[in-house]
Amino acid sequence: MARRQYFPSGLSLYQVSTWGLALLPILSLAFQAQYPEQHQVSPSVDGELTEFFQLYKPPLAPLSNTTSPHDDFSGEACSSTILQHEFINSYGQPGIAQYSPPPSSCEWNTVYFHLYTTSKGRQYDRLAFLFFNDTELWRTSTAEPIPNGISFQYTKDVTPFSALLRENGKIILDMGNMVTDVLTGTFAVTLTAHYFKLDLPPQQKVADVVVPVSRKQGLNGQPSHFVLPGDIAETTVSVPKNVKTAKLSIIASGNAEEEFWYTNVPNELVNVFPDNTLFGHSPYREVQVFVDGIMVDAIVPVPTIYTGGINPGLWKPIVCPHAYDLWEADIDITPFVAGKTDAVIEFRVEGLTSIDGHPEIGGGINQNWYVSGRAFFWTDPEAPQIDASEYSVEVSSEVSTGWTIDGTGENQLVKYRTYVRRTTAISRDSPEGRLWWQRFQTYSAEGTLSAGGNNQTLKANTHAVDGSQVRKDQTVPSKSLTFQGLGSTKLRDLVFFLQMDQAFVPYPDKSFFLYGKVKSIYKNHGPESTLLTDKSVFSPDGFSKEALGVHVYSDRRFLDDEASYLSAATGSNKTSWINGASHQNYNYAIGDGSFTTDRTVKDYSRQMRSVYAHVTSDIQSINGIPLESIPYNTNSNDRGLREMEVTKEELLCPRLPHGRGKDNCPVENSDPVLEALEGTL
Repeated sequence: MARRQYFPSGLSLYQVSTWGLALLPILSLAFQAQYPEQHQVSPSVDGELTEFFQLYKPPLAPLSNTTSPHDDFSGEACSSTILQHEFINSYGQPGIAQYSPPPSSCEWNTVYFHLYTTSKGRQYDRLAFLFFNDTELWRTSTAEPIPNGISFQYTKDVTPFSALLRENGKIILDMGNMVTDVLTGTFAVTLTAHYFKLDLPPQQKVADVVVPVSRKQGLNGQPSHFVLPGDIAETTVSVPKNVKTAKLSIIASGNAEEEFWYTNVPNELVNVFPDNTLFGHSPYREVQVFVDGIMVDAIVPVPTIYTGGINPGLWKPIVCPHAYDLWEADIDITPFVAGKTDAVIEFRVEGLTSIDGHPEIGGGINQNWYVSGRAFFWTDPEAPQIDASEYSVEVSSEVSTGWTIDGTGENQLVKYRTYVRRTTAISRDSPEGRLWWQRFQTYSAEGTLSAGGNNQTLKANTHAVDGSQVRKDQTVPSKSLTFQGLGSTKLRDLVFFLQMDQAFVPYPDKSFFLYGKVKSIYKNHGPESTLLTDKSVFSPDGFSKEALGVHVYSDRRFLDDEASYLSAATGSNKTSWINGASHQNYNYAIGDGSFTTDRTVKDYSRQMRSVYAHVTSDIQSINGIPLESIPYNTNSNDRGLREMEVTKEELLCPRLPHGRGKDNCPVENSDPVLEALEGTL
């Protein structure tokens, strides 16, 4: 049910649609000091609820002291409660609210959406889609609750969608959930909008037009994402006149048989274990982008591990990076749409196949991927117009795979490896020579499978670099990741490393044991918020690296999590228990010389450690100023892997790659689920 609120403005109470207007500006501190206390906007929380965290940069530097900077909206021009809804049995029944922009008395140029959620009981993690009419604004997922209840929150910068959010529209929040006698958890959400009038970098400019690349089901009150491989993910997009810059943003996530796509195996290995069919199409995926039938890019996604993935003890209370704000990718499509009245944009997701014994990209995927896109257009009748005929594009690949099989039957040891290199090259003539924009992406994965396919190790590396260079001799530049030398500019450098060890051990008495260990490193350096500037790498007037985003920034994340879970069957001499420990770091910084104000987060760091469902250390600082913290005991090397007994009410439904162990908690059927859980007591 959507809730409408009215807030005081001036000295009297009056209705301003759903808006709360700020009464007075709050003066900022001109010196570094401990922030004094200030308000938070999250609803009051029962003290028994445990907060589950994702580490990420706060939207703004706080004006005063807070232990929760991510939901501090001091100094806002106005705010609104958009939606309050409880997702119970909600497949096909999204939460819907009518959106109205702020009144004219609220001047704004920046807007954040804040999603606050509570849950209690036993439940799977759930994927959620937030749409404005047919345009997806945000894709998120939930934490998995515990019996005493949890809360979690995230703040999303939706300023790039300002052209939409200045108009009336329909907000659709889709979160499919099902409640049974066993899966008891519901998700109660509050979605609020917070608007600010800030001093902005001179290069910041929001798009004039935002167009969805989706199934366009908003009029029916349904989410509009494509479902691959079943759908043809294709949309004809109207292109406005006088396009100066056009960018495409893509949201794509694997689910069901594709949730753990990075653990999948080459097709030749899916039946290598007699009693355990594995998921195929290799551990590689890419999102392909076509404009008017021409492939203009292929993007290697960054994996997201949802909060029920690998082992239920891993993500309590610190969830995996991107769990609350799923991976997105942006590409510049200016040369492919400028000067047109419309363009057909299509998305495809592919893995690897084998043709005549040679590995190639293609062959389809398992079920399924959810994909949608947003096209952003900046217009300017005075800007030099791009002639698409001047540009050429080539997307090429190098692929290799291999595997060995030692032993037989349950004693087989399978080793496999995959390597893919993708190169996208777009070029045109310029007065200085041939201008090239290139992206080099490499993906490698090495893994082992043993114990009949129940045990798996994996090391995966993704490296993506893009940049530009001018070649006076018209020759094709070398395929180097460095972009070094005269006339070369490296624009972005992204690295993602994932190491995973997992084991599933079923016992004859229907007990089972799970072990999971995950390490990951994520580094991203380059222009930040490219959807907030009208600069194009293909501009005839040229560009600077700094102007392509609101800042040049560095984003680094580190994760080291480990957990075990024993579910004891009735009549066995075992006791059900769980343990888990997490160590995660997050570091963010913008480059020297960046435009900043008192609200700019120039640098932010947070280090958290936990044992199962309890924070043991939390140290964070913003712009060099420490926040109230829980210090880490540096004299202890104990990861806190202490066994905690699990009662019947706390038994969990594990979800593992390749469906291993799925019969211990059948999917969302009350009687079988209850029977299965009772059989493990």
